[in-house]
Amino acid sequence: MIESSLATLLFSLLPFIVFHLAFEATVVWGASSGTMALFLVVHTIIVGQKLRTLDAKDEWSIWRFESLVGALIMSTVVIQSLNVLGIGFDRSLGAYLLGLILLLGLASMHFVALLVAVHASSNRARQ
Repeated sequence: MIESSLATLLFSLLPFIVFHLAFEATVVWGASSGTMALFLVVHTIIVGQKLRTLDAKDEWSIWRFESLVGALIMSTVVIQSLNVLGIGFDRSLGAYLLGLILLLGLASMHFVALLVAVHASSNRARQ
């Protein structure tokens, strides 16, 4: 949850850094989108390995949010990749902003997963 929230914050600020290096708008949005897509691909690989390890130990059930989280991540990667390539979005703010909204949704889903885990844990403790 903290990682996805901090990533959302980082990607909210990243375009300002690139912009203040005096690049054109298409370079700002293309570079920012590419960085976001690359981060999400690496993040998915690392988290996927951790979840498989926890699932093998029966400490976590990866089916809980797997499909929705995967759909959000893949949608974001596809949109950002299309923005980098200039296909349909033309390296624009709109596609990048959509990616930020999807990252915010991902962070929110991690928060909900935390609440569900705490609730389940408290119910087991009462029984």
